[in-house]
Amino acid sequence: MIPSQPRLARPAAVARRHRSSQRAAAGFIALGLLWWSGIRVVGAMHLSSVDGLARAEQVSADLDAAAQLTHLVISEVMTGGASASDEFIELYNPTGAALPVEGLELIYVTASGSTVTAKARWSAGASAIPSGAHLLVANAAGAFAALADVVYTNGLAATGGSVALRIDGASTAIDAVGWGNATSTWLEPPATAAVAAGHSLERLPGGAAGSGQDTEQNSVDFADQPVPQPQNAAAPPISPPTPAPTASPSASPTADPSATADTPTPTAVETSTASPSHSPSVTPSASATPQPPSPSPTPASGTPSPSPAVVPIADARTLPDGSVATVEGVALTASTFSDGGGYASDASGGIAVLLPDGSFERGQLLRISGELDDRFSQRTLRATAAGISVLGSATEPAPQPTRTGAVGESLEGELAEVTGTVVSAQSVLTTGIALDVDDGSGVLRVLVGSTTGIATDAWTRGSQLHLVGVVGQRDSSGTGLSGYRLQPRDTADVLAVIQPSSSPSPSASPTPGENPDAIGVGAARALPFNSRALVRGIVTLPADLVETGTAAIQDATGCLLLRLSGDARGLTVGQQIEAQGTRSTKAGMETLRVTEPPRTLGTRPQPDARQRDTGALGEADEACLVAIRGAVTLTPRRTSAGNVYFDVDDGSGPIRVFVTPGTGIQTDRLLSGTTVAIAGVLGQETSGRQPERGYRLWPRAAADLEIVAQPTGVAPSTGGTGNGGAPGTSVSSGGVPAGNPGRESPPVTQQHRPQLVASAGPTSRAVASPPAAPPVETETEGHGEEPLPVAAGLLLGAALLLGGAGAAAAPPGFPGRLLAVIRARIRTQTVGDEPNAEADDPHEEPIPALSALVPLQSLEPVPVAAHRAAAASRRERERILPPT
Repeated sequence: MIPSQPRLARPAAVARRHRSSQRAAAGFIALGLLWWSGIRVVGAMHLSSVDGLARAEQVSADLDAAAQLTHLVISEVMTGGASASDEFIELYNPTGAALPVEGLELIYVTASGSTVTAKARWSAGASAIPSGAHLLVANAAGAFAALADVVYTNGLAATGGSVALRIDGASTAIDAVGWGNATSTWLEPPATAAVAAGHSLERLPGGAAGSGQDTEQNSVDFADQPVPQPQNAAAPPISPPTPAPTASPSASPTADPSATADTPTPTAVETSTASPSHSPSVTPSASATPQPPSPSPTPASGTPSPSPAVVPIADARTLPDGSVATVEGVALTASTFSDGGGYASDASGGIAVLLPDGSFERGQLLRISGELDDRFSQRTLRATAAGISVLGSATEPAPQPTRTGAVGESLEGELAEVTGTVVSAQSVLTTGIALDVDDGSGVLRVLVGSTTGIATDAWTRGSQLHLVGVVGQRDSSGTGLSGYRLQPRDTADVLAVIQPSSSPSPSASPTPGENPDAIGVGAARALPFNSRALVRGIVTLPADLVETGTAAIQDATGCLLLRLSGDARGLTVGQQIEAQGTRSTKAGMETLRVTEPPRTLGTRPQPDARQRDTGALGEADEACLVAIRGAVTLTPRRTSAGNVYFDVDDGSGPIRVFVTPGTGIQTDRLLSGTTVAIAGVLGQETSGRQPERGYRLWPRAAADLEIVAQPTGVAPSTGGTGNGGAPGTSVSSGGVPAGNPGRESPPVTQQHRPQLVASAGPTSRAVASPPAAPPVETETEGHGEEPLPVAAGLLLGAALLLGGAGAAAAPPGFPGRLLAVIRARIRTQTVGDEPNAEADDPHEEPIPALSALVPLQSLEPVPVAAHRAAAASRRERERILPPT
């Protein structure tokens, strides 16, 4: 028994040594893993820093490339100002050579990209844009139309969209900019933020530094410009930035043969560096040369001291009040033309000149030094006799033809030419006679001074005037945005006076009961808020039809919504009334808040309905009688108040039609794809943050809606058209056309609500159950044995975590690719289960539950792409707000 004892003890010692060796091996493994993980983390940090440096270098390279552009750019965009039509798109040539525009077109793309509209096209032979020069494209109905080189119709959405310059019909752009919620491909993502009304988006660096930055990111390249400064082809060019290397040869006077050999090349570009000895005197004149018009340097050559101070009038107008400036321009009037002084202009703009002493005469070329100020919002240069020098005589610039509604700040102090109809009675002022004219774009005040010698006796209401005059301003509202007037200077400025042909006796046309103090609807609409006015117009929307206390009036000058008090209702279509009230707004609409019962002057024919495309309806037609023709794209839906609404689209964009029970219009036959012709008053329901949304058409009676054609497969009803007329007939009420018979409706296919596809039998998605976890196996060698020390396990876990982090941060090797595959697999398995974020209209009637139609077990889901396409379509439709 004794010999056997050593044999029992020896295995135990071997086991202890074995366990010790296991622990040591585990420790070495853990240390090795930690070392490996540390190497990976350090390497990842190094690569991250290298990657950051590479990104910084890439940004620097982008900026360098932006400074060396070789193509035209869109330099500034304005999407609306005091009027929604105050828009422009400015192009700029940032290169050192002229660039052609022939064969190019400028397009506007809606936010979703569903509609592309050409705003300008240049055919063969169009003039190129010189180096550093601009080209201005503007809305024909806005304030910038008179400055524009090219004009367009319809507008840009302030909330989001994009404009792009491309080869005519090309699928890619030379340059593009998107703003707001634009998501189309016609932009350089990400889009820049939308700006407030009256602001513009200007490409950096901006101003006198030009607009040559193009990093292919609109949000980086454009900035909010609170004071837009549109520049047209006549504006002084901005010199492109000079390449940096050209300064090196001139900066080093050491005679190095290699540098000398390179000198002639930059000398041809920079002629000013050829005379470094005169750099102190040349530098100021060189900086001023690109900015003033060409006549400025000529008289300055004889008098060196004042020449650096001479600035263009347009630049002087932008200086702060109290600034002293010297300008040169031709006198458009004598210094005593009006109580505000006289006017002078150059190629860049015009300004009023007020002299307490001294004088100047019309046609003189003047150099004027004075202090800038505003006088009733009119930009004025206050000077003295000592501050005026007569340089000779000059020919005054040609007047700029413009619309009456477009006369504004951009033309102040300059000559303008307008043609319009007299829409008001004459007012006798202390300085002359005032009256209003309108060509359909908006009312313009005409002021005829008592010293002009112009006879205005024949300028009665309805007469057509063709006039030239100086644009001035006298704004008493404090807003600085109203009070513009055209001021003819003598009888030569009256080009034509045409009496109304419909009535040989103008005095017999007004009703004897008319108040001579009543103004036209257009003039009332242009009044500042809280102004009191007596307005005359014809009722086009009867009271209380759409909403209690709501009516609309219209005349040849404009349209306006009336908000009536309790004892001022009962207005019917066709009545001519005079209403006294206060200018205000409601839900985005310009209104007159009437507090006294309107006076009825009799019955008049209704104004002709304006034929419009559905997508073109907007602020310019607000409260006006309009007519559309298109296809029903959103079938009628009923609100809780019993009103019905649906959408009509002629291919230019949808408009919502809002039908109240009092109209008697039946909408049960308006299926998707039905072609209709509708007349009605254009209303609006929106908020102040979205002033150009929520437009809707209010038909007033059954005769205002005509069913032109039903979609294929729908039999015509024997009961007529649903509005009292026969199919295919044009029904009108009070002389108002119900549709647009002269326009062909685009072919429309039957549209259906998206549906789920029912399969032949019940189907279910097979969900694989995860395999059962294998039983945990523990190895025990003897009593109380542990597989590995706890410390080693913790170290191993930490090493694995660090290794995973390093692998994730490192360049995509095998671990990175593996993680990417796993993430992609997870996304693939879950993307189909994403909920639909689009909500149905809360006002529409409930639809029967889907489970009542088809068992849910037999339905297959529509592909995700279809869901997303439906959501995009719904978002485009909902640019028109639902009724409240």
